Amino acid sequence: MNNLSGTLKYGSVAVVALFLVACACLSGIKNPGITCGKDSYGAEYILITSKAGLSGQTWTEINQSLGNYNNHLYIVRRYKNGKLKEEKGALALKKIQKGWSSDLLQGEKDYTGYVGVFGDSCTWQSLLPQREALLRQLKGTLKKYNK
Repeated sequence: MNNLSGTLKYGSVAVVALFLVACACLSGIKNPGITCGKDSYGAEYILITSKAGLSGQTWTEINQSLGNYNNHLYIVRRYKNGKLKEEKGALALKKIQKGWSSDLLQGEKDYTGYVGVFGDSCTWQSLLPQREALLRQLKGTLKKYNK
């Protein structure tokens, strides 16, 4: 019986730890247009759609920080009146989630603003620290402006 209680104790700790890790990305970010998740390899990503309704100030801060990171870690699009005006970054959406395409980042009809995906779509180990830094900074920015 002693081994069973130890197994249950360690199993419970593991479940709680997984739950906390899963919730860590979402803590403080309550917005139906923002999705935090993990790709098929377990790497985190953040998707911001037109439904997020982020302010221009938020996107200004996000865009200013992107120059510090490899462009394979993000893709950001700017729309004006529903038409794509600018795109930066080289993140491969299909490597983040199978079946994702550029339609995912489509602005809604007459939408003016930004959409983006941030994460790691490549297998370069050297980008791991940059991905973690980018996502940490992005989460901080989103929490600051999206209360």
